Amino acid sequence: GLNAHNVYDSALSAYTYLRQYDVTPIIDRPYVLFFGQIQSHKGLEYLLPAMRKLHVLYPNYRLIVAGKGDFYFDISDYVNCEYIEFLNRFIPDEELARLIANCEFVVCPYKDATQSGVIMSAYAFSKPVIATNVGGLPEMVVDRLYGKIVSPCDATALEQAMSSFIDKPDVLEHYAQNIAND
Repeated sequence: GLNAHNVYDSALSAYTYLRQYDVTPIIDRPYVLFFGQIQSHKGLEYLLPAMRKLHVLYPNYRLIVAGKGDFYFDISDYVNCEYIEFLNRFIPDEELARLIANCEFVVCPYKDATQSGVIMSAYAFSKPVIATNVGGLPEMVVDRLYGKIVSPCDATALEQAMSSFIDKPDVLEHYAQNIAND
């Protein structure tokens, strides 16, 4: 019931800002996405072995690790894996929007966190999230409503959660719909 001249859209948050970009797919097979600055509390040392296990079951799936930073552990076992792609650089907003919009789901395997802008950015595109039970993440990713919460520092739990998303695309779509509707 408001006049259009009294309504303003402030594109300051990830919810609205990232949606302005062209998100036409450029990757030809399904992928799981980790994005954000590479830091020691992000738990990549658990996600990479989880992806190795997942690849055995689902060889068509890839993991894209997108973000700049120094790896705090040895990644040499993973650098030449054809199913893991490292984009270790600053990711411009347009590329980030495309990566998020076209992934199957986002994984936040953090060892420690209070909150995450990554989760909010994923939600901008209604992407379900697998996150660890640290800080405020369980409040952001309500387990079995918007995604899945797993124990931190547990590659097996990460792999099982990822497998459950792939095994049950109807559940994954249900989470996406919950995000879109809230």
